[in-house]
Amino acid sequence: MRIPFFFLALLLAIFILPADAQDLRWSRQQAPTEASLRGLFVVDAQTVWASGAAGTLLRTTDGGARWELIVPPDSLDFRSLWAFSAQEALIASAGQPARIYRTTTGGQQWQLVWEDTTGLGFF
Repeated sequence: MRIPFFFLALLLAIFILPADAQDLRWSRQQAPTEASLRGLFVVDAQTVWASGAAGTLLRTTDGGARWELIVPPDSLDFRSLWAFSAQEALIASAGQPARIYRTTTGGQQWQLVWEDTTGLGFF
């Protein structure tokens, strides 16, 4: 008898995740934007980054009590992001131009680390 992948993954998640991770709860947050948010990266219980349409970038470092609107490097749609800490993150734009930016200053400064020059890239 084969166990569907979903049920196997669910069983593994129940028994392997640490006990405190199983106590996580979703909560509604107020954000300083009306933009469509597409990217989300939870660094820890205090630090979360979010990204979205028209160059929208948000960050909280106090567990969501206050969200900071980060000035983006440009006004692209940032649908993908990866954060390493409250200070360091990568964001990737959707569509053209396809770009990846990096910050090590909590979003105060951004460095272009990759750009598709062929017009074929999409993140």
